[in-house]
Parts: sequence; structure tokens; C-alpha cells
Amino acid sequence: MDIVVEGKASEFFKPDMVKLNLNFYTKTNEYESALKEGTKNVEIFIEEILTKLDFKKDDLKTRSFNVSEVTKYDYEKKQNYKDGFSYSQTATLKFDYDMNILSKFMELVSKLNNPPMYRISFEIKNEEKAKSLVIAKAFAKAEEKAKMIALASGKKLKECIKVDFRPFDERVISNSNFGTGIKGMYMECEKSTSDVIQNIFTPEDVEISETLYCLWITE
Repeated sequence: MDIVVEGKASEFFKPDMVKLNLNFYTKTNEYESALKEGTKNVEIFIEEILTKLDFKKDDLKTRSFNVSEVTKYDYEKKQNYKDGFSYSQTATLKFDYDMNILSKFMELVSKLNNPPMYRISFEIKNEEKAKSLVIAKAFAKAEEKAKMIALASGKKLKECIKVDFRPFDERVISNSNFGTGIKGMYMECEKSTSDVIQNIFTPEDVEISETLYCLWITE
């Protein structure tokens, strides 16, 4: 007799890595000025943020870069029109989980004239090890179900001959995130912004979930 069962498992892990997704954006009337001002803003970010936080220039990984003409739509004339040029660069910055560094980053960025938009996510560095633990737990639950079904039918479970792993069921990022697109984010408080962030911001644990579909045979 064949027995097909589903085994689900999830575990929570303390985040040990911070990932910053940044978007540098500048818009001007000319292509040359958009390129010049855009790259200058990135240079200022490196000098005023990365250097002060003891990061290296290479720690900032560029994902995309684009300088293009901006077009908008005139609803009265029902046609597009040119509206200058934009500079856009997206990048990521990863570092070991440290609320002191993160809060300092947020405070320094708020003081820039043209700060990048950013989103923060909390992850785990050894993702494969965490997945392995959860998969083992999911398989154990599937086996337990199969044994109960075999026992109920008067059979004895022999072995698992097929496992279907569905990676799209995975969740490996903390639900906590914080982002801002506000130019010059400030907090008026007796304490510094850095102190305030550390006191009020605690990320959720990272949840990893796995689902296994197992085919067992009995004897």
C-alpha cells in the first residue's frame, strides 16, 4: 500500500544579519547634470555614511544603474511630454546584526541633503543550516503521519521512496522592516536619533517554513 503524506514545519531564528536596500535618485533638467549630481550624491554617501561607520566602499554592492529621460503624461493635451532626466542607482549593504550600527546609519542618513530611500530587512547568515533543521523536522512529522495511517490500516511502514520539495513555500526573512523615502528624517527628542531607534525598534525573529510531500510504502 502507498501512503502519501504532507509534513510541515517552521522554526524561528534570531536574526544575525541586517540587509539595507538603497535607492539613490536625482532628477535634473539635463542629462549631464543628472549624471554628475547623481554620482556626487553616492560619493557623499560613501564619505559621510560608510566611512564613518567603518565600512569599505566595496561593501556597497550596486544592483542597477540608470540615467534616463523622464516623461510625464498631460491629461488635458492627452500626450506625453519630456520632464528632464533622472539618475537612479540601487544598491545593497549587508552587515552583522548590530542595532548600534543600524541606528547610527539612520541618524547619519537623515542629515544628508539628498538621502537615498532605503528599506531594512533582518535575515540569517547561515540560511542553509537553518533550512536543514526545519526540513528534518518536516520529514519527521511526515513519517509520524505515515506511521499512524499504516497502523490504522493494519500495515507496517517500510520506507519513503519519494519526497517532493517545494521551495516556493519557504519563508526566510523576518517580517520586520523599516523604510523611508522622506527627505531628511528627523526626530525631535532630548535623546539622539540613534538612542531613540535602539530603544523602540526590536525586529521579529526570522521564520523559516518548509513543506515536504512524502510517498511511503508499507509491508
